[in-house]
Amino acid sequence: MSGAIDRVAFWSRDLTPGDVAKWCNGNMDQLITSVEPKAPAVDFNLFPNPTEDRLTISIGNGDQLETKVKILDLQGRVLQELVTNGQSQLTLDVKGFAKGFYFVRVESNGQTPIAKKFQLI
Repeated sequence: MSGAIDRVAFWSRDLTPGDVAKWCNGNMDQLITSVEPKAPAVDFNLFPNPTEDRLTISIGNGDQLETKVKILDLQGRVLQELVTNGQSQLTLDVKGFAKGFYFVRVESNGQTPIAKKFQLI
């Protein structure tokens, strides 16, 4: 294989197959693509789970300056939202919520957000 690179392009969005074909004029023999990797997800644990009144969230990256924590219902509505300032463990009072299942969503410093389910009994 020999040759030279004749065009380079960068996009800040996902391309559809039609976008790629249009840009390559249908000649995709030597098309090279790359995706910028996302930061790893925040590591956290919930306990006790299930719970009756208090839920503890242990965040593995407690040294981060700002971690966003959201409690969501099964429809995705935000019921409670808070921002930590380097805390590695939070205990939330959830006894005011109806019995059932909920999600805790945690995001820190641009890392991929992750959600975990807990049950209030």
